[in-house]
Amino acid sequence: MRKSDRHLLSYRSPKQRFARSINVERDAGSAAINGYLPVGRALDTVHRIAGSLLDESVERAFSVTGPYGSGKSSLAVLLDALFAPAGDEAFGFAKDLIGDVAPDTSDLVERARAAVGATKTGFLRCMVTAEREPVAITVLRALVNGVETYRRAHRSREATELLATLREMVGDPRDGGARSFDHAGVRHVLARAAKLAPVLLVIDEFGKNLEAFADARGDADLYLLQQLAEWSRGETGIPVVVVTLQHMAFGDYAEGASVAHRREWTKIQGRFEDIPFTDSAAQIRSLIGATFEDHGDRSFRTACAAWAAGEAARAKKLGLTDVADPALLEACWPLHPLALMVLPELCQRYGQNERTLFSFLAGTEPKGVRAWLADHAWAEGEDLPCIGLNAVYGYFIDSAASMAGVSSAASRWLEVETRIRDAHGLNAGQRRVVRAVGLLNLVATGGSLRASRALVKWAATDGDAGTQSEDAVRRRLSELERTGLLTFRDFADEYRVWQGSDFDLRAAIDAARSRVLSESLANVLERVRPLGPLIAGRHSHEFGTLRSFSRHWADSDTRISTLDSTTRFDGSVFYVLDDRDPAQILIEDDTHPVVLVTSGLAETVRDAAIECASLHEALRTGDQISDWVAERELRERLDESITKFDQVFEAAFGSRASGVTWQLARPGKKPQEIPGTAGSSALSWVCDRAYDKAPRVRNDLINRHELTSQAAKARRVLLEAMLRPERDKLGIEGFGPERAMYEAVLAAAGMHREDRGVWRLARPSEDSGYQHAWDHIVSRFHGATTGRVSVTDIFTTLSKPPYGVREGFAPVLLVAALQVNGEQVALYEHGTFRPIVTADILERLVRNPSHFEVKYFGSRSGSRARFIELLGDALPSGPAHSLRSDGVLAVVAQLMNVLNTSPQYARQTRRISAEAQAVRRAMLSATEPDELLFTDLPLAVGGTAVGLNARPSRDTLQATVEAIVATAEEIGNCYPALLEDLRDILAEHTAAPRDRVMSNLQERAAMLDGKVLDPRLRAFTNALSADFGEDIDGWTELVGMNVTQTTTATWSDEDHQRYRVNLTELAGTFRRLEAINYDHLAETGDSADAVRVTLTRPDGTETARMVWLDSATRGTVDKYAGEAIDALASILGSKARARESLIAWAAGQDLEGHEASVDQIDAAPRAVSTTTRREGNA
Repeated sequence: MRKSDRHLLSYRSPKQRFARSINVERDAGSAAINGYLPVGRALDTVHRIAGSLLDESVERAFSVTGPYGSGKSSLAVLLDALFAPAGDEAFGFAKDLIGDVAPDTSDLVERARAAVGATKTGFLRCMVTAEREPVAITVLRALVNGVETYRRAHRSREATELLATLREMVGDPRDGGARSFDHAGVRHVLARAAKLAPVLLVIDEFGKNLEAFADARGDADLYLLQQLAEWSRGETGIPVVVVTLQHMAFGDYAEGASVAHRREWTKIQGRFEDIPFTDSAAQIRSLIGATFEDHGDRSFRTACAAWAAGEAARAKKLGLTDVADPALLEACWPLHPLALMVLPELCQRYGQNERTLFSFLAGTEPKGVRAWLADHAWAEGEDLPCIGLNAVYGYFIDSAASMAGVSSAASRWLEVETRIRDAHGLNAGQRRVVRAVGLLNLVATGGSLRASRALVKWAATDGDAGTQSEDAVRRRLSELERTGLLTFRDFADEYRVWQGSDFDLRAAIDAARSRVLSESLANVLERVRPLGPLIAGRHSHEFGTLRSFSRHWADSDTRISTLDSTTRFDGSVFYVLDDRDPAQILIEDDTHPVVLVTSGLAETVRDAAIECASLHEALRTGDQISDWVAERELRERLDESITKFDQVFEAAFGSRASGVTWQLARPGKKPQEIPGTAGSSALSWVCDRAYDKAPRVRNDLINRHELTSQAAKARRVLLEAMLRPERDKLGIEGFGPERAMYEAVLAAAGMHREDRGVWRLARPSEDSGYQHAWDHIVSRFHGATTGRVSVTDIFTTLSKPPYGVREGFAPVLLVAALQVNGEQVALYEHGTFRPIVTADILERLVRNPSHFEVKYFGSRSGSRARFIELLGDALPSGPAHSLRSDGVLAVVAQLMNVLNTSPQYARQTRRISAEAQAVRRAMLSATEPDELLFTDLPLAVGGTAVGLNARPSRDTLQATVEAIVATAEEIGNCYPALLEDLRDILAEHTAAPRDRVMSNLQERAAMLDGKVLDPRLRAFTNALSADFGEDIDGWTELVGMNVTQTTTATWSDEDHQRYRVNLTELAGTFRRLEAINYDHLAETGDSADAVRVTLTRPDGTETARMVWLDSATRGTVDKYAGEAIDALASILGSKARARESLIAWAAGQDLEGHEASVDQIDAAPRAVSTTTRREGNA
């Protein structure tokens, strides 16, 4: 915002009194009616009430009905003031207010007060806001309010006693509300109150009483209302005026009641004189103009007058004479003339308690006028912005969504909003335009106020992107027409969000039927009325596996293809829609069972299907249906047709239908009729034959396609436990879900059993039902001799007939088979051989089986067998869960384990022999175990490959084996050797004894604890002093990491060299600080700041001296050195130069005469420099 810009709220704002809602119990007095504008409806109401007091023959009961925000509560506050005591300031204020605009009404009020003897005393004003409670409770609460006000003003004993009685009748809300009483009791206390003064009983929000009555369905409230009206009439009546305020007529609150109750309501309303509290649109616009006040800016007033003149001329040209008055438009700015035009009608039709005319104009809500004025700025010379229909729509839309059951007109708003809200892909400009059209549709009067081309362009042109000009608005209208969201009625010159009777429903349905008949009805029904799956119930129960069949439609054009490999169904059922011979249906699926169902009533199903599909197609292509009435009719017809179709389908194909045949179809064969059964029973018959080799898994947690998170976790625990099968129950403790899986699968099938005192995994027992699936897995292993087999392929074949193994259970079978056949089956991940199956590998295998493959390695003979035997004997035992030691995979696994269990340093160092590096390269690049073992490793150690037909001597094989084992040991030992070397270097640089380097340095470093300020040196001493117990390797790793800032396990050879260089500096400083500490302790028994001062000469030589500075000396130095620096600074120009000069002079004077130890450095600096280093801490 520019400096010259000011928020519009600083030029004009809503008057404060309009921003606050009225509460008749809280608000009273002159302040409550200050600024009130008594328009026609209010004056008429006051005139009627006052006139009734002059005629004893009429009932003085009035029902004031008006929409939310129409000022009914303000009227109540005005009545309270007009009938107050004559000495009350509020009475005089109200009398003058009425007298200024309607002197006749003011005189009538005076005569009415005199007629009932209340000229001076005024009325007992009983004002109350109703709750959802019986009318009697509300009347009593009103009397409490009125008598309390009277008692405070007159200090009357009668009023005090009556107040006590009333409060006892009302009761304590904490005790459940009012006590028991009859209408005679209410009449009695009302008569007692009327003896104090005539009673004015005003009930605001009376609709809440009526709603409570409608809910309770009692008669008591009806009779009390009737009696209230009767008590107020005649010479013998009670001097009381009853006024109820509500936003709907009595009968509208009883829409859900019986006809008899509604008739009674009508009778009761007849006892009340109904006063419609609605002003004309012109009066409301005048009231809107009175809502705002200016803040004295002349340039704003000039700009506002110019804006109003231009807009008034535009309105007149368009025939909107109601808003063609420049004075009116100027008073009502910032409202656009069209916003001013629609607001009266809009609020009367769609207003709510939370969304009223005045809450929009003066409230503080984000989308109201006050917020808009605060958010927009203006400077002199610019065009004044204004609030258009888009803002009005945005504010009131929330109200309509909550009033569908309250206002009969609200459904129209909801229809428009739903259509606009559900229109996807609208840009901001299009949305503003369609909102303007929708709003004009809602308040259209059939005359000039309609969504004509001219009005829409005027309403929507606001300067924003997309609607910046009338031409831009025209383009948005064309776009919206093309989308079908708007339609233009040429004969009426009107855009509509819906089309009404212009839509030809029958033509649309006929066109849709033509499209349906042009394609396969089965395909249409798959889209329109897809069928849910059907379960093979009996079979599922017996085998423990839930088997389901997908259901589809078939006709003469249907080709039944193979089920997708990712399907979760065990077969498919097709309902034939014509009388064609099922044998003529082309069936291509030879992997899953296919069932065909025919019926003699298929033609009736076909007719119902065509009707249903046609209606669905008409809706599916319904972008042309912009008439909500037509669309609703179409949807209702579709719902009815779906219901009819379902009934016809059940009669033709249902379990009780006659003439239905279920047949098992096979490619190239005649369908086999399923004997004497249908539905689920027929599918069980099919599954008994199609899945005859399926395992009987009695655990629902694991025997399913997709596991729950709890079941997946339990399966993971079970699979990890299977890696160590030598334990009873796999070591699973407790009775969690993993134990249940173990018992139901591994234990029950005999797949984990004890054999000669050792627990092991084994092939399932013959009577378990698992052996068929197991044998299939093993056969797939044996078939993978020349190439690998994907684990996904194994799982896929297991899932199909005759096994039907579920995805949740398949990994358990596979892992068990891998463990049992581990010496002959290699597992690969992304093409890389995995010699040992770990928990991490198992988790990845379960998540992504497509990443894994297996390959079979059979038994070996000849020289290769001898080579395996020699190498197996020479290698140390592997981990407890490794494979057996008499096969290729077992030997390779033990070799690979050396590298896999070594740190990264062992994978990259060059500080091993050339043969060891060659062996390491072969192991890291290996993809096939046999090639690694018989070719790559022998060549790496300088031997020859052990070919299939080679006949090397035993000595040659033994030499190769010994070389391989030696290099493997060298690789395995290179990291421990590194740590040993690090300790040697450390001992050398710190003069520590080699045999106890750790304990020696721990003690020495501990003596410097808390005395080192340099962060790097302090970290080094902390590492040296760290307590690792007997773990000297861990201590060495910590020191090495501290020296190089790199974990030793990941070191390269360059890190090793860097360790030596860095340690030279750190160890030297460490030893010097040690010496300083020892000397000082010997002299003083205390420690202080040690400063090493070094003078570097031009020839490269250095003179150094340690200077100790204790606390006492520091104070003296601070004083005199400070004075010297201040004096030098005044001469040299700055304290920095003074300090530098003083340091150079002092260092030279001191060190020239008192030489200490001298350290020679390699390169001489170009000039003399002095350095200081603090190496101790007091």
